[in-house]
Amino acid sequence: MAKQTVFKCFSLTAKGVLLIATLSSPLAFSAEEPLPSPSSAMETQGKEAQAQSPIAGFEFKPVKVTAADHTAHEVVEDVTEKVLAMIKHFQAQENPDTNEVATGFDLLLTPVVDFGYIARNVMGSTAKGKATDKQVQAFTETFKTSLIDTYTRGVTGFVNREVVVVPPEGDVSKQRRVSVLQEVKGPDGMNRVSYTLGINKSGDWQLLNVVLDGINLGRTFRNQFAQALKQANGDVDAVINNWGRKG
Repeated sequence: MAKQTVFKCFSLTAKGVLLIATLSSPLAFSAEEPLPSPSSAMETQGKEAQAQSPIAGFEFKPVKVTAADHTAHEVVEDVTEKVLAMIKHFQAQENPDTNEVATGFDLLLTPVVDFGYIARNVMGSTAKGKATDKQVQAFTETFKTSLIDTYTRGVTGFVNREVVVVPPEGDVSKQRRVSVLQEVKGPDGMNRVSYTLGINKSGDWQLLNVVLDGINLGRTFRNQFAQALKQANGDVDAVINNWGRKG
């Protein structure tokens, strides 16, 4: 068995849920549909953004997502390492620039996560039958922004935890969908996070779902959207406008 990879992780508790700042923990969604290829415009934008270093005093390196060159476990390890390095950089500052923090998370998460796909799955049947393309796009932006804002606000409150990326059992090199297990150890015990990654049409690994201690976060977000839509009497715009204002 391959040697386990250990990282020092930072976490925070928000709304009763432990958010692991590794791949995209609170960002999870159902993998019931095949993962679409991101648009060429989004791909180009992501690659150009990664080539820049917008964070002062921090060497920003592109995230490794190409399936031909990297395994799903390597992708998780790479993103974990980069996110934690960036958090340490900002924690060393007395008053970190929130715009830089948000930009950093955006640049790290965007190449690994298709936010448009996530939004459509969180919206569920609404995205297919009731919502317009404009509303789906608006929710995509709102969902992504609310996630980035959550991490940005929580940077100074992150505390040390040890993360073990557990090696796969057996050969998964030919699989197009792989689950990557992490064990997160801290003063209050251990949490287990399972990331499901799949290869999209562009040949890149993309996050499909996250299960935290047995809780399917993708299903949780979908249920939250459905409940919010019911409370809003089917008003999709109202749900979108209030999504990031919960709690």
